[in-house]
Amino acid sequence: MLRTLSSFLVAAALSLAALILGPILDKLPPPPDPPPVPDVVPLPPPVPTSAYPSRASADGVLSLSGALSGSHVLVGADGSLTLVADVHASKLAAGAAPPLDLALVIDRSGSMAGPKLKAAKDAARSLIDRARPDDRVTLIAYGSTVTMLARGVPGTRSGKAELLAAVDRIEDFGGTFISGALEAAGRALQSGHPGRVKRLILLSDGEANEGVTSRRGLTRLAERLSGQGITISSVGFGVDFDEDTMLALADASGGRYAYVRGPADLSGVLGQELLDAGQTVAREILLRLRPRDGTTLETLYGYPSTRQDGEVWVRLRDLESEGHARVVATLRAPTGIPGGVPVVELTLQYQIADPATAARYAGGMATTAFTLGHTVVDDAELVERGRDREVLAAGARAYAAEALDQAARAYAEGRQREAQRVLRTRLEEVMLQNRATIGSADLSREFEALEAEADFDAAPAGSDRGRDMVKSMKARAVRMAR
Repeated sequence: MLRTLSSFLVAAALSLAALILGPILDKLPPPPDPPPVPDVVPLPPPVPTSAYPSRASADGVLSLSGALSGSHVLVGADGSLTLVADVHASKLAAGAAPPLDLALVIDRSGSMAGPKLKAAKDAARSLIDRARPDDRVTLIAYGSTVTMLARGVPGTRSGKAELLAAVDRIEDFGGTFISGALEAAGRALQSGHPGRVKRLILLSDGEANEGVTSRRGLTRLAERLSGQGITISSVGFGVDFDEDTMLALADASGGRYAYVRGPADLSGVLGQELLDAGQTVAREILLRLRPRDGTTLETLYGYPSTRQDGEVWVRLRDLESEGHARVVATLRAPTGIPGGVPVVELTLQYQIADPATAARYAGGMATTAFTLGHTVVDDAELVERGRDREVLAAGARAYAAEALDQAARAYAEGRQREAQRVLRTRLEEVMLQNRATIGSADLSREFEALEAEADFDAAPAGSDRGRDMVKSMKARAVRMAR
C-alpha cells in the first residue's frame, strides 16, 4: 500500500510541474541546429624524399656547397645528373694577411726585345712598388741562362730601391730556359721562413727550347715545387707561347694562368697576382668526388684530375680572401628501384695560410665532407618540381666551354669547318636545353654572343690574329668552366 501511495505522489508532482513550467518552456527559443559535419578531405600522400639531400653546404675557413640538378629522378630513366660544387673563401680578418715570399721570373729571350721587354720591366716596377714591407721579393731573368738579380729582398724603401735597380739591368738575350728559371726560383723560395706564402710568377712570351722542354717534364717540375709549398702563377705574353703548357704549370701547383695580349694589360695582371697572393686564405686545396652505390662520374669539366679506386681528386687554385672556385661534373646514377639513393660524397681538404688559424688544426689542414643524393620516383610532376635550374645553367655553360675549347683546337690545326660545326652544334644543344628546362635570358645572350664572336673565317689559324683567337678562346673556356 505504501508503494502505491508513493507512485501516486510522484505522478501528481510531475503533473503539477508540467502545468507550471509548460507555458514558460513554450516561450523559450528553440535550440540551435547542430554544426554541420565538414567533408573529410584526404591528406596528400607524403612526398618521397631521400635521406641524402640534393643540395648541402658546410662552413669553415673555406665553405663547400654542392648541388645536384634534381632532387627526384624518374624510375627507369637514364639517371644523368649534373653536379656543381662551389668553394668560397672566408673574408680575411684585419691584420691576418700572411707574409709573402714572391719570385718574379721574367723572360728576357731574344723574342722579348723591344716593346715586350719594356712592358715586362714596367710591370715589374709597378709590382715592386706595391710590395708590403714584410714581403720578400726574388727577381730572376732568364734566356739561355738564368740570372738571379735579387734574392729575398724585403719590400721596404731601401729594398725597393735595390729591386728597381735590378730591373734596370735586364736585357734581352738568348733562348727560353723555363725549367732552369723555375728551379732557381724554387731554391730561392724554399730557403725562406716557414709560415709564409710562397708564390712564383712566371712570365714568358715563347715556348721552352732549352733544358726541359716537354709539357710533361715541366708539369712534373711544377708538381715538385708544389710539394715544397710553392704555387706557380703563369702569364703568357703575346701569341707565340704554348698556352697548354702555361696552364698545366698553374694547374699542377694551385696557381692561376693568364693570357695577356699586349703591353697595356701586363701591369694590371701582375698587380692582381701580387694582391691575391698577399691575401691567401688557403692553399693545397683538394676536392674529392666519390660516387656512391653504382653511380659513375662521366665528365669533369675544366680541370685535370686524378682517378684512383673509383674516386676523383681535383686540385683547385689557391684561394684569396672571398675568392671562389667551382667544379662542374656529370654523373649517371642507377634508377631501377624507387627510393632514396646516395649519389656522390664530396670531401674538401686544404692547408690554412694564416699561421694563427692553422695552429688550431692538426698540421694546419682542415677537412669538410657531406653526401648528396636524390629520390627515385614514379611521378613525372615531382621530377619537374625538383629540377635545380641554377645547376642546370652551370652545366650548360660548362658544356659550352668544352665545345669552345674543342673548336679552338680544331681551328689551330687548320680544320676551320670542323671547328665551326663543333661549336655551332653544341651551342644549339644548350640553347635548346635552356629554352626547354632552364629559361635563362642571360644564358641565351651569352651563347649567342659566343657564336657570333667565333669567326673562324676571319684569319688563318697561323696568323697573329688567328693565334690570338685560339688563346683567347681557350682562356675563355677555362673561365666558363670554373
